[in-house]
Amino acid sequence: MCRLLIFLPVAFLLYYLLLNLPHEFRYLEDRWIAGIVTGALIFLVIPGTIYLSLSKIKKQAAVALAIGSWPLLGISFGILTNNREINDLNAEGQWTKAVVVNKKKAGKRAIEDWEVASRFVVNGQQITVGWDPDYEGTLERGDSVDIIYHPEFPELHRIKAEWEKSN
Repeated sequence: MCRLLIFLPVAFLLYYLLLNLPHEFRYLEDRWIAGIVTGALIFLVIPGTIYLSLSKIKKQAAVALAIGSWPLLGISFGILTNNREINDLNAEGQWTKAVVVNKKKAGKRAIEDWEVASRFVVNGQQITVGWDPDYEGTLERGDSVDIIYHPEFPELHRIKAEWEKSN
């Protein structure tokens, strides 16, 4: 019972910290670092603390709950992170014009889904971001597109079509 009182709050605290990672970390230039840390927390650390807290009670249940936490943690992380980004953009986002600089087919499905990369200027500095969905598939290189971005973290952005769909 003592383990339960120690490790379960640790698991909840780790998840809370994961959801509230600062923008500086989440939008690192080398995104693979953030991906590795996030993946380790979702697939190893938090399930490990759940297992440690429950393993004294019933071993099989502890294993099942630890493994079963993966989809729950992953899905909820995605949803809550997206909501946090939308809230941040609603509160502090600024609109500007961007230029489409690249276009690629999204995924390997037969459906024609496209993504675009775009470039815009913030405080005299050119920012290139991507890949954003092009739902209609009509954007081409050189096209102008409206974009909302966070002034402190321009990598946090949405093109207008994506923004309208998420709001």
